[in-house]
Amino acid sequence: MKSAWTTILIAALLVASRSEAQTHGTKAGRRSIAVLEFRAGVQAAPQVTERLVKLLQRKSALRVLALSDARQQLGSSIDSKVADCEGKPRCIAAIGRRLHVDEVLLVGLTQLGNVIVDIARVQAKNGRILNRIALTSPVDERIPSQRLYGALRQLLPRSAFLRYGAIRVRCNVQGARVTIGTKVFGKTPIIAPIRVRAPNDYQITISKPGYMSFKASFHVPPRATITANANLVPLMEGKHIPIYKKWWFWTAIGGGTAAVVAATVAGILLWQKSKPHPSVVQVELP
Repeated sequence: MKSAWTTILIAALLVASRSEAQTHGTKAGRRSIAVLEFRAGVQAAPQVTERLVKLLQRKSALRVLALSDARQQLGSSIDSKVADCEGKPRCIAAIGRRLHVDEVLLVGLTQLGNVIVDIARVQAKNGRILNRIALTSPVDERIPSQRLYGALRQLLPRSAFLRYGAIRVRCNVQGARVTIGTKVFGKTPIIAPIRVRAPNDYQITISKPGYMSFKASFHVPPRATITANANLVPLMEGKHIPIYKKWWFWTAIGGGTAAVVAATVAGILLWQKSKPHPSVVQVELP
């Protein structure tokens, strides 16, 4: 019986999803955090809060509400309201509840020779300080991003940085074994998407005796679902299966929003052991 492998190399797969304004802090199980700032007349470290927001957005699984988002919800007066709180956790928590978030990360800046960046994590429902850390830096120096990220890792639980994506498997044949990496996830049909750590690279194999096996390598972005559509073709003894009968395509759905910013499949390389026949089929996703 002839055997063949198909490898799909995905060159770029970027999924964009934009969070909508919500009346509740958690969406699809994601906890939310608002990042607010209070400056006691400090002009140094002008973008430290924005940098913390970007690090959280890139590295954490949280829904992050930046100061600009908070101003859109509550108006520009939020800056004076944060200042009026004078760092009191119950007052800051009340603002967090108005923003419908689970927690508030309050970034307070003071200057006593060096710049002191005090970061407090406040629970919105009761005003309890969950954690706190202070960083110091010379006035004319920029705090390294690695140091800011280290502070966030100390402030937040490990679970806040565990991000996931999903792989949805669709196959025209029932009873085909689905393997991701070295782990077998069962046989088709597999109804629910398979949850995997992201961002990460994965290799999936869908196989069944009497059919050509399907194998693909791809990258799963955080909060994205990669759908593998495998059309297994029966092996035919002594007959060549033309390439046009072999079709695989990939779609990406990120965060529940069908919006693909840029996606390109580099190529599909096809082989047959008894008669190598390399071909390239270019596919462009919508």
